[in-house]
Amino acid sequence: MSNSFRPGMEQLRYADFPKAKKEIMEALNITSRSSWAARLKGHVEPKVTEKNVIEQILAKYGVTKNIWG
Repeated sequence: MSNSFRPGMEQLRYADFPKAKKEIMEALNITSRSSWAARLKGHVEPKVTEKNVIEQILAKYGVTKNIWG
């Protein structure tokens, strides 16, 4: 399994993308664009708890399948 959650983010509605991004960044304590990009692309392996948080936030916006690439 890859660590990238980009496939899940790409399934979001355009209007929901900024809200979901902000929630994920706050939940994972990400403060910079470069850190966000590294997480999104899977260069940083998420902890199990972080993976669960990402999945919960995306599920809130209707994305429940094919989240990880």
